[in-house]
Amino acid sequence: MGLPDQTAAAGPRAKPAWPDFAVLEGMGPEERAALLARLPRQEYAGGETVLAEGSENDRLLLVAAGELVVLRGSGAGDFVLTRLGPGECFGEMSALTGARTTATLRAARAATVLRLRPEDVAPNRQAQVALNVAKIVIRRLNGTLANLQRKHEEAAAAMRTQLEAAVFVSKLLTGLALYVLLLPLGLVLKPYLPTDSLISFFFIAAFFGLAWVFVTRVGGGFAGYGMLPGSWRRESGRGLLFAVPVLALVLAGKLGLVRCGGAAAVFEPGRALATMPGAQAGHWLALCAGYIALSYAQEFIRCATQGTLAAYFRAGGLHDGWKSIAVSSLVFAAMHVHLSPAFAAMALAAGLFWGWVYQREKSYWSVSAAHAATGTWTVFIVGVPY
Repeated sequence: MGLPDQTAAAGPRAKPAWPDFAVLEGMGPEERAALLARLPRQEYAGGETVLAEGSENDRLLLVAAGELVVLRGSGAGDFVLTRLGPGECFGEMSALTGARTTATLRAARAATVLRLRPEDVAPNRQAQVALNVAKIVIRRLNGTLANLQRKHEEAAAAMRTQLEAAVFVSKLLTGLALYVLLLPLGLVLKPYLPTDSLISFFFIAAFFGLAWVFVTRVGGGFAGYGMLPGSWRRESGRGLLFAVPVLALVLAGKLGLVRCGGAAAVFEPGRALATMPGAQAGHWLALCAGYIALSYAQEFIRCATQGTLAAYFRAGGLHDGWKSIAVSSLVFAAMHVHLSPAFAAMALAAGLFWGWVYQREKSYWSVSAAHAATGTWTVFIVGVPY
């Protein structure tokens, strides 16, 4: 509770240094100081209620020191309308109209409040004070309208983001459904193809086209997904640094396979040509280059998916965490099922890591460089069986 009302006549005290109250604009310094010294003064500790919503009030509350917060609602539903500091006032509408207060005034920290009644002001100054109060009310109404407009624009932008995300996800689900339906056909054709990468190329190209159309049409464009070309060198270098521990992990796994008899050598680049009898070094280079290009295409799909889902969660005020990473990684792994379940599982594990890199760096170039380096090392140099 606040301390009892105190006035300047309650005993000797140091002359306070009053702030400049806008409601007293037009008064001379001595006249203003004399008026403020006569007003009841009340001290509040942080968290104390100065004036409750819905209560009667016949005085204008002047903030002499500290900070007050204006709240609407009750209990857990309170939300902050504004904050008041020294020189500002509250309660002008209820004091002038006799209506009950429409908000709660609470001390955010230790505060001093003065209480001003209309009759406390000299008759020759009452018109000026009333004009000052009207100016304050108009400023606050203008500020409220501006805040409402800003909130409306933010809500509209959030709705657009969520709608765009929903449209993209629906198209992505359609693409995945078609992939599942066409997968048996791909498995039938697999023995007759020189490399199963041709199957991957078809599906990745289709999903890449879908992602490209979406990214080029949304408000943020390429910049919103970290795809601007200007910083590709520096960001690619950071991606390669993130890939280093994964390369070491792949090498350690291959060493384990060699020791267990599951592989003949630590480095088996020829495994990539196992389905191409008579293939030469030129074929290996062509496959390697094609894989790197597909890596960048796949990460474009990932960034579009993960970035869109992350924007969807933010627009809805939801916590993202690993949700967008997990969903985009599942989509990424699903595009490798035609190779083998084991390869899809490895793709899922790698996808979770690359998704984390993208969430951390917000850069398409970083995650693409990490993907290309890891995949080239795993498939075309170390030669991990799958």
